[in-house]
Amino acid sequence: MAVHERNDRSWCCAFFMVYLISVCSAKHSRQCLGGSEIFVCTLLQFDYEAGQDVPHFNISSSVTAVKFIIPPNEQLHHIVSSLKYIREYDSVLHRQLGSPKAIEIQETRMHTVEISAELLYADFTHNSIKSIIVNPQLSYALQYLDLNDNYNVPLENVSHFVQLKTLHLTNCHIETIPERLFAAMVQLQHLTLAHNRLTTVDLKRFPPSLTLLFLNGNDLKNMTLGGVLFPSLEHLNVRSNKISSFNATLILPLAPKLKLFSIGHNPMMRSTVDHIVGELNRRNISHYSMENPDEWVCKDDETIYEGVCFPKTILESDETSSSTLSKVCIVVFVLAGSAGIGYVFWIRYKRGQ
Repeated sequence: MAVHERNDRSWCCAFFMVYLISVCSAKHSRQCLGGSEIFVCTLLQFDYEAGQDVPHFNISSSVTAVKFIIPPNEQLHHIVSSLKYIREYDSVLHRQLGSPKAIEIQETRMHTVEISAELLYADFTHNSIKSIIVNPQLSYALQYLDLNDNYNVPLENVSHFVQLKTLHLTNCHIETIPERLFAAMVQLQHLTLAHNRLTTVDLKRFPPSLTLLFLNGNDLKNMTLGGVLFPSLEHLNVRSNKISSFNATLILPLAPKLKLFSIGHNPMMRSTVDHIVGELNRRNISHYSMENPDEWVCKDDETIYEGVCFPKTILESDETSSSTLSKVCIVVFVLAGSAGIGYVFWIRYKRGQ
């Protein structure tokens, strides 16, 4: 009887210890925040760098997407030393999160990302990414990659993501595009390269599968056509560059489905604008979007013409030049007429002698 009692007590103690461990583990594991959806888990950011211990995450097997956020009470205090930063996203952290198909980590000073082969969606906006780790032997399923606002982000390894359909590279201080960057991206549809430092682009380097191409806010002076055809392109944006001349009759036939060609805020003369807008109107293509105020709200040194803004001095210089030329022509005509009349009188005078 005593033996049975000791066994019962031992069993009870063991059960109680397991219970305590499970309770403590659950208490210290990171839970999805309230408001998370069935398939999307929202978590608070924490301090992490490769090699450090990764906390346990209590994430349901139904979750396919993970989003990290800054604690609400600290969102307005990004300089506070108490903020937590995920500085690396590696395979260890990816597995601890349950190997999600989608990940969103923004504004966390992240400098290194390791892309897992099964990842489909990655949003790493507004970080400090200096290294993108890939395995050249793997095939990557990644279809959406947002690297906006990562200054000097390396582009070379991006070429491994051949399944990409959307790629955002806005405000990354890009000066040149690697020659083979998009060569294998035969499914790429949306490409944004806005607000970089590009001075020229060769359109033949872009995949013909594009439906949207944003090049606005660069330092482009010209675009090389290269005879490339964009059979699916619907929106081409070259707004706010340094393009002064553009032969619309050459590029428009190369994009038969084009619906919107944004051209505003470029130093174009009135005759150039008339040529482009005339060609666009003839093909029922819009040259600005009423949904984007930046297209038609002018700066102090700009003036609105054909519904969009252009630098005032450049646009009006064309009109001034035409006016000056007309005046010169009139003066020349008057002088020539006067000379002719004078010559007639001189001939008559000679004959009268």
